[in-house]
Amino acid sequence: MRLNQVVVEPGEVTTPHTHEGQEEVFVAMTDGQIGIEGDVHDVAEGGIVRVHADTTRNLLNLTEDETHVWLAIGAPPVGTTDDFGAYVVETTVGSESLTVDTTEHVNESADCVRLKFERSPDGSVELVPTTYDYC
Repeated sequence: MRLNQVVVEPGEVTTPHTHEGQEEVFVAMTDGQIGIEGDVHDVAEGGIVRVHADTTRNLLNLTEDETHVWLAIGAPPVGTTDDFGAYVVETTVGSESLTVDTTEHVNESADCVRLKFERSPDGSVELVPTTYDYC
């Protein structure tokens, strides 16, 4: 099982994604907002949201001055703990659909990876991983 704290600052939107074979449970430590299949849902402090593995989800903060804090709890499917940390993220940036295997961006010295996409000068979209030593 893995437990991550996710802090979503005002105006921030995390990447919509799925986790192959892994459900997630989100606990709102403050009031918050979660996107499920593109629909935004307000969740009160203490609220719990269970998301199926194949369901597209993301956290977002449409406020101007409130920081949202979530706990994200997930576990790999039985028998797959050797590659727990390997996530395939499917997302859209502008009009481009991207599939990124984040395994190459996870290393033993970092507990968390935040994926950020940036448009390069030639117009293509590039992944800019940022690792954290804490969650």
